[in-house]
Amino acid sequence: MVKVTLFGLALLLALGCSSGGEQPQPGAVSEYSEGPLAAVYGEVIMPPEIAALAILNAHQLSPELLTGGQLTQEQMAKLQQLGYHTFINLRTADEEGTGWEEEYAKSAGIVFHRLPIPGARGITRDHAEQLAGLLEQAGDEPVAIYCASGNRVGALLAMKAHYLDDLTVEEAITYGVKAGMTRLEPVVRGRLSVE
Repeated sequence: MVKVTLFGLALLLALGCSSGGEQPQPGAVSEYSEGPLAAVYGEVIMPPEIAALAILNAHQLSPELLTGGQLTQEQMAKLQQLGYHTFINLRTADEEGTGWEEEYAKSAGIVFHRLPIPGARGITRDHAEQLAGLLEQAGDEPVAIYCASGNRVGALLAMKAHYLDDLTVEEAITYGVKAGMTRLEPVVRGRLSVE
């Protein structure tokens, strides 16, 4: 007969050795696997082939939505091979390191949109609605949205989450941070809390 102390039983349960429970699988999404809260509360594991591209501040918000900093031509080409055919850049064409994408998109046969967001003043409901329209055009196809660091991407997605997806201010902020928002959080928080 095996004696199990309370400490031993607690340890077994903590280590996941209970007989009836299932352990979460890599890539699994939480109970909020559908709808606008999925990316706030769910966890999506970035596929290793995307992680290997070393995209600056990359975040996989869902299997269909990748955010991050400025892509290189090589990264864009590899993402295309992985099924990404729509790219949205929130940088103005005159910013350093960008401006090449329009020409490349024509030759590579990908869909490229430039939605120029000139810093904090460009984080508006109107721009969030424009971004939502571009995402809607892509349908269920994977989309990569980027700017210089991912900060503008996260901020604009937070605005979209609140105004168009009906998330609360705090949920929208959480979503924005998961999407890459950093320094623009006070700007977004201020704009969303005015209502």
